Amino acid sequence: MKSRQYDSFEQITADIDDTRVYGGIHFRFDQTAGARQGLQVGEYVYKHNLRRTCGDAETRLDMK
Repeated sequence: MKSRQYDSFEQITADIDDTRVYGGIHFRFDQTAGARQGLQVGEYVYKHNLRRTCGDAETRLDMK
């Protein structure tokens, strides 16, 4: 089996999403909804639970 190489985490998650859809584990719409929800949860945790240890207080993670 040929190994895979990725340039970004987005490529990895897209490949995992496709695998789950093609394998019949999920439908495309629930993969899309789950990805959107995961970004929202991550942004909430970042804003409300994580604390800076150093650096500019105005710097924030850009969520797409």
